[in-house]
Amino acid sequence: MIEIKDFRYWHIPPAQTIEQAVFSETAWSEATFWGELAQDNRYYLAVEHDAELIGYGGMAFNGAEADLQTLVIAPAFQKQGLASTLLKKLLEKTQTTAARRVFLEVVFDNEAAINLYKKFDFKQISLRQKYYPNGKAAIIMQLDWRGQ
Repeated sequence: MIEIKDFRYWHIPPAQTIEQAVFSETAWSEATFWGELAQDNRYYLAVEHDAELIGYGGMAFNGAEADLQTLVIAPAFQKQGLASTLLKKLLEKTQTTAARRVFLEVVFDNEAAINLYKKFDFKQISLRQKYYPNGKAAIIMQLDWRGQ
């Protein structure tokens, strides 16, 4: 059974395993996860299958702006609509805050993620060369749903 619930500290070890499988050299460290969970302006969700972590995502809220910090589904569970469901839940939370815009960065060649974000009306606003530690470029995207 698939459940989406609050991300907690006990999700960190399995999250790092997923990070390594999906992002390898750009994977978040344990310290990064702890740092994210320690901040008051963060909101993280976990996706579990039969009580096993299979994905997670998180937002940072900064007044009128929010940032999608991460969104990942374990490889064995990709292409099942879970990323869409998770993103929808994160955006629902965002709409209960003062945020008017959501920003994100995505690796320029991650077509699946880019298409997911476009499905939710994110628009590319910039390209940052050599943004990631591995030297890859990032596409900066924005979703603006208020005051249009």
